[in-house]
Amino acid sequence: MRKEELHVPGLCCYSCATTVEKQLCRLKGVKSALSDYKKKTMTVEYDERFVDRKAIESLMDEVLHRFEEAV
Repeated sequence: MRKEELHVPGLCCYSCATTVEKQLCRLKGVKSALSDYKKKTMTVEYDERFVDRKAIESLMDEVLHRFEEAV
């Protein structure tokens, strides 16, 4: 298991942060995701056998892009 704190400039509010958390937790290999939108960070614990940082960052970008379009 690996635990990383990632900088996520697109986290602008509680709603988008919890949306990203929920989507990340659905990704195979992600054990937990905890955001702090005030600091614009996401702490993710994941199993590198199933998912890598690039896939996590890609999903975050996709979710945030969809969120921005909806607002």
